[in-house]
Amino acid sequence: MKSGAPSLTRHFAAILCLALLATAVAAAISWLHFPEQRSAQLRGSRFQFSLNSVIGGLESGLRLGLGLADLPGAQEQIDHIRVRDSGILSIDVFDEDGHILFTTDRGGVGSHLPAARSTPCLEQGGWRGRDEDGSMQCGALRNSYDQVVGGVLLRYQPVTRAGTLDMLSRHWSATQMTVVTLGLLAVLATLAIGAAWLRLRPLERRIDALVASIEADAPTPVPVTLAGPLTAALAALERRAAALRDAERETDRIDDLDLA
Repeated sequence: MKSGAPSLTRHFAAILCLALLATAVAAAISWLHFPEQRSAQLRGSRFQFSLNSVIGGLESGLRLGLGLADLPGAQEQIDHIRVRDSGILSIDVFDEDGHILFTTDRGGVGSHLPAARSTPCLEQGGWRGRDEDGSMQCGALRNSYDQVVGGVLLRYQPVTRAGTLDMLSRHWSATQMTVVTLGLLAVLATLAIGAAWLRLRPLERRIDALVASIEADAPTPVPVTLAGPLTAALAALERRAAALRDAERETDRIDDLDLA
């Protein structure tokens, strides 16, 4: 198009760049959310293993006919699991009434676990949840008669955004992630703008020719490749221009006759 006139390609490129920027922001948010979600799942599986280890060790004593409160080495076992994994906040072993019999928090022995935690654990055989301090997993304890006689509540540190970013930084430096992201965006933008230019440039040339013909007051056939209301509008414009030219020629002829 003429200098100073708007360009379809430039407008399309600007809109496309804005769309790509919005897509990049959404992709970055999703990219951070996926590792965080995946990390939470892996972390939950890891503490599920620790919980199952405690339950398996305690149930081996219950199958011998011992009572839950009389299990030898129960305190040492939960202390060992707690020390082995620094992500564990506490481990509580409670009976069917919700009274804590063994715990890594020594001040909690003899206290009563809230029914909101003990009841679903004993009735459902286990559950997962969160409180103000961290995440929780609970599993039921069964004796040799497959009767529920208590449960184990394990509390652990939840996944945080900072922890997820720290995990990612071990594999990818910030510079590497930035370069890869910007490189992908640049490639996508280049391909999209190139495709838009190839698609829009022929149409832009046809419009340039129409504008030039109208400015030069010369008849130009309407391109049949255009679709939509633009074709009818250009045809009507051409007919009106032809009528004006005919009227102007008739006026000139009458003026010539008057002069003669």
